[in-house]
Amino acid sequence: TEYKKAIELKSNYASAFFNLGNAYMSKGLLKPAVEEYCKSLSVNPNSVEAHINLGNAYDNLGLQDAAIEEYKRALTLNANSGEAHINLGTTYFNKGLKDEAMLEYKKAIEIMPNSVEAHFNLGNVYLIRGALQEAMIEYKKVISINPKYIAGHYNLGVIYQKLGNLNMAISCWKQTLKIDSKYAPAL
Repeated sequence: TEYKKAIELKSNYASAFFNLGNAYMSKGLLKPAVEEYCKSLSVNPNSVEAHINLGNAYDNLGLQDAAIEEYKRALTLNANSGEAHINLGTTYFNKGLKDEAMLEYKKAIEIMPNSVEAHFNLGNVYLIRGALQEAMIEYKKVISINPKYIAGHYNLGVIYQKLGNLNMAISCWKQTLKIDSKYAPAL
């Protein structure tokens, strides 16, 4: 590939390692991606994006603690990286660390108030905790930002169902099916 050629010409070319890592990630080749991100970081240890992508690769490999460390390194370099906060929150969430996840999603929302992903993920934490009104607020925000975000409509329906408002739940699920008639959870 062109990235490999660039590396052959200039062996300390951080962006070529980074891009090669991205190419491997896009093909699901996680271990080679990790190797390339590490090479990129050996040349440019201050690359927020490389730390985030290395964290993503580690997370996909099931190495959650290593992923957390990379996201934290990214945040040390740039505390305003909404992507790093979201990814860190998601890894915490997947480890069962709901308080930590909530904190990271809230930080991401402060930085990126229109992040569908941050609002949706925060809504999921609230939903799991049984904080239905707070979850509803987040899912409504998701839908206001992106009216076609199918999971937002579906989860809002779940909230209405839990609150005993079946008419609103059905309305949300019908909207879900309008967006995607084959969305399995709503069938």
